Parts: sequence; structure tokens; C-alpha cells
Amino acid sequence: MLTAPSPLVRARDQQRQARLVATLFLGLVPISIFFTMMPLLVFQGGQGVLEGQGAHVVLLILVVAVIAYVISRTQYHRLSAVLLIAMSLLAVIAMVWLQDESDYVGLCYLVLPVLLASVLLSNPIALCVTLVELTLIYITQKFFFNYDLSLIMTGPFRFVLVTSTVILVIAWHRNAAEQDRQAELAESETRYRNVVEQASEGIALYAIENTRVVETNPAYQTMLGYSADEMLGLTLYDIVAHDRESIDDFVKRICHETHVVIGERKHRRKDGSLIDVDVTVSLFTAYARDFMCVVVRDITERKYAEGKIRTHSEQLEALRAINLELSAELDLSAVLQTITLRTMELSRADGGGFYRYVPEHDILERQISVGNSFLPLGQVWRRGEGLAGKILETRQPLMVDDYATWQGRSPILPATEHFALIGVPVMWRGEILGVLSANRFDTRSFTPDDLELLTMFATHAAVALRNAQIVEAEEHQRQRAESLSRATATLLETLDMEPLLGKILSAAIQAIPSAEKGSILLLDDKTEHLCIRNMVGYADPRVLAMQLALTEGYSGGAFETGMPLRVDDVPASEWRYTGDIPEMLALQSAIVAPMGYHGEIIGVIALDNATHTFAFDQADLDLLAVFANQASIALENAQLHSQMSESLAEKEAMLKEIHHRVKNNLQVISSLLNLQVKSITDPAALEALSESQNRVRSMALVHEKLYQSAGLARIDFKEYAQSLVTSLFHAFGSHSEHITFQVNAAAVEVDIETAIPCGLIVNELVSNSLKYAFPNGRIGKIELELCHAADWLRLCVRDDGIGLPLDLDFRQTESLGLKLVSMLASQLGGALTVDTTHGTEFTIAFTLGDSSSNHR
Repeated sequence: MLTAPSPLVRARDQQRQARLVATLFLGLVPISIFFTMMPLLVFQGGQGVLEGQGAHVVLLILVVAVIAYVISRTQYHRLSAVLLIAMSLLAVIAMVWLQDESDYVGLCYLVLPVLLASVLLSNPIALCVTLVELTLIYITQKFFFNYDLSLIMTGPFRFVLVTSTVILVIAWHRNAAEQDRQAELAESETRYRNVVEQASEGIALYAIENTRVVETNPAYQTMLGYSADEMLGLTLYDIVAHDRESIDDFVKRICHETHVVIGERKHRRKDGSLIDVDVTVSLFTAYARDFMCVVVRDITERKYAEGKIRTHSEQLEALRAINLELSAELDLSAVLQTITLRTMELSRADGGGFYRYVPEHDILERQISVGNSFLPLGQVWRRGEGLAGKILETRQPLMVDDYATWQGRSPILPATEHFALIGVPVMWRGEILGVLSANRFDTRSFTPDDLELLTMFATHAAVALRNAQIVEAEEHQRQRAESLSRATATLLETLDMEPLLGKILSAAIQAIPSAEKGSILLLDDKTEHLCIRNMVGYADPRVLAMQLALTEGYSGGAFETGMPLRVDDVPASEWRYTGDIPEMLALQSAIVAPMGYHGEIIGVIALDNATHTFAFDQADLDLLAVFANQASIALENAQLHSQMSESLAEKEAMLKEIHHRVKNNLQVISSLLNLQVKSITDPAALEALSESQNRVRSMALVHEKLYQSAGLARIDFKEYAQSLVTSLFHAFGSHSEHITFQVNAAAVEVDIETAIPCGLIVNELVSNSLKYAFPNGRIGKIELELCHAADWLRLCVRDDGIGLPLDLDFRQTESLGLKLVSMLASQLGGALTVDTTHGTEFTIAFTLGDSSSNHR
């Protein structure tokens, strides 16, 4: 449909209209050629058809029309309109000038310029063209052909005037209608543009053929950081952050579907950063071209929020798992290790640590280090010092992006290396238990989310830590009670001073696990110095040789004040060691308690730690004080035992001397009897003296055995009987050569009150057997048997000789020996029996007192 030219008419519509007019024009040229050459064909038989000037002009017009048609199919279609208008005017002038079929030819062409001007240009231009045509016709016919006005008005002039007027009126009407339509379209486009430009989502038009941006709204420009002009030079490959192959597949998919929800993608901003977007694409065709309308919603914040929610959920799950792990663990060291490890994992740190709060001194002590940590165990922070000290002071979490440049940095930490620190207090019901810290050595800084997470974790950690502390306190109390009980039992195992000192010290170190070394110092009354009497854990022998003045060192301080003393930082205290022994210089903390009895201090017991300051607490000191009191009692008992041992030794020496002198006196008596025997010739007197000598020798042998025994109160009766019988056999000489002797006695120890009567009985009975049981060299055997059971003793002497005379009553005999046996048996409270069935057997059974014997 032909429309009037308007700025609102799109170039593509004008191009289509230009092709239409050029096609119509090209169709009219053959008609003109036909009517131009028809007279020559009819009246002249076709001769000179192509030689006329009219034919040449028409052919020239044909060539120009073809050129104009070709131009109309390009972007220079407006040039084709101008060319056709000019050619039409020239054709009219030429036809009129040639006066050859000009009426018809002019009729064919006079309206074309007006039509072209109205279609491709504007109404004013069409009016101008009409006026020019009419002026040219009038001038040509008036001045060149001398037509009068009436003739001019009846020819082509009238036709052009009427036709052009009709064309102009129709064109004006259509142009007005088109302007109204275009105004509506413009208003609609304005509304659309307002909606698009004010939309929060990014909207862009892409040409399908080259994926180039055609138009974008401000939201999309802001989203990607480009200006409107910069956006027009971009393609999908410049914006979509995916490989070219996937983008090509995406375009192919769009060509097969009119509406596609692409979903989440990543777009590349001008600065090279990537953003997350949600993409919806629609395909439409306009002006014979395919376009993509891409609606882009920036979901970067949503993705960040989703990531944060996901991370938070993962963190909560991790906290739940950690809480279960901590709840199942009650060992304090394991709990602290787990808490510190999980702190490093949750904060994605390179290292971490836990500072234990020591309320007695209001300090923090580094107790646990994990990962890449730069602080040694035992490092102490005071209130307000460093990050941990600031947290202790404020009781608030704290993070530092660059500790090297932080104003609160502690000088003990390196200032040349960049690292970030974060720390949170571990608190239970308002009471601070410690500080958790983590560090990163790269350029990553901790975030408020990390701080919030660690603060939340610290709350769970505080519960687990408090539970572990309660369990540990109860376990320590139990262990200390057990250790104290074992130590007390150990102190009672010996009463010797030197072994006792070693047991006291070992038991104290065992009862207090923080103790690595220890020593016991006792007062030397001669030098009035404290001398080390025992030590554990020290390798340098010079330590044992140390002598301290009563006011020197922490041992002297405890001795002087008579009070237990705890030194948490030995090198920084007034009690520090100033000598040259490395082991003593290395001591870091110590506890010492005085030992004494009857209100007098006799020494001190000191326990040391060379690894940590503040290694001991008040409970350790109290336990050592209790232990020192028990050790004092044990030392007092040991000293009393020493005194009693010395007194007993003196008495034992005196008793030995008594036994020795009694034995010597009896031997003197025996020697005197032996001298008397040599001067007596009466057999009866000689026999009586010999028997008396044997009796004296048996008693002397008892004292000799007592003198040689360890206890001085009891003798081994078997050994005594064996020696006594051997002595008797030796005394009887050749008379006993054909007789054998056997002792079957249990290992029984008897005291002197039992040994002497039993020895005299054995002496009398064995002597009688040697003298009377084996006459005329008869071969025989004498047996001595001693049996012990419960609280009684049975002594039996038998021989296989000729036996006693049948008419002999051993209770009524005149023999001194048998009378003596009966008397001694009565003295022992025993019963004497005689069996003469096979030789002679004397048996005496008697009851032993509580201290009479000891059966081994």
C-alpha cells in the first residue's frame, strides 16, 4: 500500500514502496515504446523504427528506468526516486520538444513525477513538481509551439493539472491518516519505551543474523557498565560468559522456539567481572528481520543471598556436628584441641590457638596451638596487650585485617609479614574462660560473617569447655585423693631416712602432674643452711651439692615464713636463681611447702616446672602443703625409728656381750672339769665329772648359738641339736664309731628358756644310748626327731639298742641322768613317755608359749 512520505515512516517501508513505484515505472516504459513506434510500423511498414528521435528518447528512458529499479532495491532508494522524477520531467520536455506523439507520451509521463514525489518525498515537494511540470508544459506550448491558452488548456496541461490535483488530494488525505496512525504508533512506542527504560530488568534487542545488539534499556546498560552507544557495538559473544559453541547452540535453539526461558547464566561486565543473571528470550520478526528480545534479571544478590543461606546452613550443620562431637568428649585437653581445630576449619584459617584465662593473675596463657601458628605454648598476654589482651579487656570479639600495621600490635610478633587475626571470647555465664583466635597469612581478610560464626561457635565451645573443666576438676580431686592416699601408704613403707626422702619426693611428683622436677631440703644444724638431701628430675650433680642460706631462693622464703609459697614466673620474681647451673636457670615456675614438727621447721619440699610459667595452681599448692604435713610426720617417725634403732643396736651389742661372756664362763667351767678329770682315778667320780662336763658344754653351746644368731633371742633347734650330738659323739671317742646318728627335726626356732632344757634332755638321752644301748661294739643307730604343730612341740630320742632293763622304772631310778630328764620335762610342762618295743624311745610332748618358738 502506497503511503505519503513521513519522518515516521520507516526506511524499510519506504524502500518497499520505492521498489513498487520503480516496478510500475518500468512497466510503463514498454507501453510508451509500443505507442511511440506504432505509427512507423503501421504507416511505413516498420522502416526506420529505431531511427527516429522519439525511439531514441524512449530507449534512453528504458535504460534509466532499469537503473532506477536496481537502485530502489538498495539502501539508496531515495536516490532512485529523485532519478525517476528528473527523468520524467526530461521525458515530458523531450516529447513536447520533438512534437512526435507528444500528446500520448506526455500523457503517460506527466503524472509520474507527481506520483513519485508524493510517495517517496513529501506533499510540498509533490506540489512543487506539479507546478514545475505545468510551467514547463505551458512555456513549451506557448512560446515554442505558439499554442493559445484555450488549446493549451485542452491538451496535456489540463490532464496533468487535473491528475496531479487528484493525486495531491489523495496523497494529502492518506498522509493525514498516516500521520494520525503514526502518532498513535509514536504514542504507543513512547509508552513502550518508558516501560522498557524504566524496567528494573535489563532488556536488549539482538539481531539474529549477526547476534549484534540493536537496542538496550538503561537497566541493562547499568547492569553491564556500558553506555548506550558502547552497547550497540557488542555481540552475544562479548556479553555472554560462555564458550562460542554453546552460544551458537543457544541461537539455533532460539530460531526453533518463539519463547525460551534460558535460566541462570553469567554475563560479562565492561570491567571483566561476571554477574549472575536469569535470562528469558523471545523471538520476533520486524521489517523482514529476525530479532531476539532478551530480558535479563540480575540475580547476583540473590545468588549471594542463596550462597550465604547455604553457607549458613552448612555452618549450622557443622556447628551441630561439632556440638555433638564436643558433647561426647569430656577430656579437657581433647576438648581444647578439638575446639581450636574446629575454629581454624570454620574460619578457613591457616592457624589458630586457645588462650586459657588464669583468674588468679588476670592473664591469658597460650595453651593450644594448631596449624601454622607463630606463638609458642605458654606465651602470656596481660589485659589490654595484643589482640587476646584487648578481647580480655573488652570481652568483645575482634578482628584485624593487617596485624603488622595495627596500632595495638604486640612487639613480640613480627611486623614485616602481612597476616589477619580474629579472636572471640569464650564465656560461661559472664565468666571468661579463655580466648579463641585464628590467623591467615595471605591477603584474605576475615569478614563479619566469620566473626559472627566464631562467636556462635564460642558459645557452644564454652558449654563443652565448662563441662570438661568440671569433669577434670572432679577427676583431679579424685586423683589427688588417690595420690595422697598412695603417697601416705608409701610413706609408711619404710622408716629409714634416706629411702623415705626419695619416696616422699617421688610420691609428691606423682600426686601433682604439673611437677617435672623436685627436691627436698633439710636444715643442717651445723652449718645452718638448707641442704638438698634428695632430688628427682635433675641431671647436674652440682644441684645435689647446693646449700642455701635460710633466706635464699623460694625454698628459703618458705622456710623463713613457714608458709607454702607459689612462684608462677621464677625468672621475673625476687626468688630467681642467680647462679651458673643451667638447670636451675631454666626453671619457670615452682611451688614449695615447709616441713616441720613440734612447731619447728626442719626443711622444705619444692616442686619445679622448667617448661611453663603459671604451671601450678592453688590446688596444687594446697595439696603439696597437706602432703608436706604428712611427710613431716613420716620424717618424725623416721627419726624416732632411727633413735630406737640406735638404742636397740646398743642393747643387742650388750646382749651379745652377755651371751659371749656366759659361753666363755661355761667353757671355763668345762675346762676346769676337764683338768679335774685328768687327776681323778676313781671310775665313778670320773664318769660323774665327764657327765657334768657334757652338761656344761650343752648349755655353753646354747649361748654360743644365741650369740651367733641374728635376733639374739632364738636359735635354730635343728642346727643346735646337730652340733650338740656331734660334740657328744666326739666326746665318747672310739666307743661311738660303730653307731650312726640321724636328726629329723623341723626348722623350729626356740628361745633360751626352751633351748637349754631341751638341750640337756638330748644330752642325757643320747649319752645314755651311747653308753648302754650298744654294748660290746654292737652296731646301731640313734635318731632324734623334733615335730612342731600348732602350739605344741614333740621331742623324741630313740635307738635300736638292747633297750632298758625290764625291772627298771625310769621315774624311780637312782640314775641322775634319768632324774634330770624327768625334772626338765616337768619344767617344760610336758609329758614323758618311754617305749621299749624296739630298742628304747623317749618322747616328750609339751605346749609352747606365744614367744617360745617361731615355726618357719
